[in-house]
Amino acid sequence: MLALLEVESPQLASELLTATTPVPDPRCQLILTIERKQIAPDIAVLEMNGRIILGNNSRDVELKLSEIIAERVKKIIFDLSGITMLDSTGIGILVVCQGRIAKSGGKLKIACASAFVVDILKVTSVDKILHLFPTVNEAAASF
Repeated sequence: MLALLEVESPQLASELLTATTPVPDPRCQLILTIERKQIAPDIAVLEMNGRIILGNNSRDVELKLSEIIAERVKKIIFDLSGITMLDSTGIGILVVCQGRIAKSGGKLKIACASAFVVDILKVTSVDKILHLFPTVNEAAASF
């Protein structure tokens, strides 16, 4: 049932609307977004938000990586602070990316992964081939 309220103050109406409008939980983000950032002079950072899962734009990670490799960038950080879900497809993509970067003579560091993502990488032993760091700055300093 929807109740209509007559509110005399536009400010009060705005406050009521804001208070009753549900704000989506960022952990429920369905679409994978990837933003490229740069740490001077030569480190590319791919900041990812959402889920790296089957059928969820996961190939975009590889496409963005192809752009970076084509530019001959050798130091790459994947910032996974916004990744809320990682399935076997996502794990596979990270491993493939690691291989492509190594083949091009570069290095990949993983930064800011949530405890959930770190646990998945440890259970699957992928943490043995990917270098994990708690922050982007620590990952950058390790090059």
